[in-house]
Amino acid sequence: ITLNYIEEIYDKAIKSGAIGGKLLGAGGGGFLLLYVNDKNKSKVYQKLNKFIKLSIKVDYNGSVILDNSK
Repeated sequence: ITLNYIEEIYDKAIKSGAIGGKLLGAGGGGFLLLYVNDKNKSKVYQKLNKFIKLSIKVDYNGSVILDNSK
């Protein structure tokens, strides 16, 4: 279940070079996880510039607690 607003954000991301994405979380506290190749990051960042961006990397060490509040 999603909203037109979220679908518009997703469409902008895809048209800017994102390969795919997934809506995660729950009402008001969720986020949109996007997969973007390095060569397209700047285009997607420019198109979605009013949103918070957090780059992630795949890690094969298992679960780790992260704190991005600082």
